Amino acid sequence: MIKFTFIFIILYWLLVRTKGTKNVDRYTIICAVLFFIMMGFRNQAIFGDTYRYVTWFSQLGNTSLLNVMQSFEKDQFFWIVAYYVYPLVGGNYTLWLSLISLAIILPITKMIKSYSVEPMYSWILFIFLGFATFFMAGMRQTMAMSLTMLGFLILLDEKRKTKEKLLRFVICIGIASLFHGASLLCLIAILFINRPFSKPFLIIYPILLLVFLVLGRFILFSLTSTLGEYDERYIAYAEDAVGSTFTYFFQQLILIVPSFYILRKRLNEPLIATLYHFSSLGLLLISLSPVIAELFRASYFFSWANILLFPMAIQQVRREKSFMPLVFLLFFVVYLIFINKEAWADYYFWFEDTSKILREYDVREIVM
Repeated sequence: MIKFTFIFIILYWLLVRTKGTKNVDRYTIICAVLFFIMMGFRNQAIFGDTYRYVTWFSQLGNTSLLNVMQSFEKDQFFWIVAYYVYPLVGGNYTLWLSLISLAIILPITKMIKSYSVEPMYSWILFIFLGFATFFMAGMRQTMAMSLTMLGFLILLDEKRKTKEKLLRFVICIGIASLFHGASLLCLIAILFINRPFSKPFLIIYPILLLVFLVLGRFILFSLTSTLGEYDERYIAYAEDAVGSTFTYFFQQLILIVPSFYILRKRLNEPLIATLYHFSSLGLLLISLSPVIAELFRASYFFSWANILLFPMAIQQVRREKSFMPLVFLLFFVVYLIFINKEAWADYYFWFEDTSKILREYDVREIVM
């Protein structure tokens, strides 16, 4: 499904980009609908996490609220909300997944529609940076990010008064933290909103990044060697985090560096400066994720800035070197076809028979 969406994004853009603003806006809406269908109407066999969430959700009709609160020690609020949603959707997991998908697609679409100068690249980066798959795996994180994105929309709104923006942003982050505690890190954004990207940051960010990378590797291997055979599960998880960290770190870096170089003369513009601060924070968080696993997810709360920042760079470079956007587009095509395996994974709608896959999940759970 993702591969066809990716192809559609490019082909449809070639048809509408020269036909006026209304067609471009319609393009954004159509892309949003496609992603909503893909995420909301998916089978429970899409990712093991979805299967676990759906299994737990199906049990909510036969339990009490008190039992729900006692059963889930982490991010209980998500399951309290799910408990009250269950009777509203008649226990239908597809309707439940659709509501969660709608909650995240609406603010993402609003963000792209309001601030993206090249919607096609924004939606491609939505796939490239893993958001399309991330929102189908971690549902607590998805709900948290829905609220943080709403908060960022408020924070970026120049028409609102500063005090009003900050209050509403803090409220959004506070509610988001009930779904996923890591979203509290978004409060750091208050320090960087409309802050000029001055020369000191050119030194501070690279130094911090280097320190975090070295520190992360050192602490990780020291910790796992100390734990030894007493916690093999943690060691395996940590080693897996290193691979994920490297991949996502690379994906962000190859967007941030060219964006900075191309837009270096426009860093005094408030929006560009703010987005570059956010994208840099996302990069810093991912560099420490092997040590604090939650920071991998927290990185997503800031890395969305690349979905807006990189298209600005594309628009800028098109004026100077018209062939460069095609080079970047070719890179994304090659990467998503030959390197990113998740983007080409099998997809199943809710009505398709996936009993064989679900049995494999059950066996895997028993073994683990």
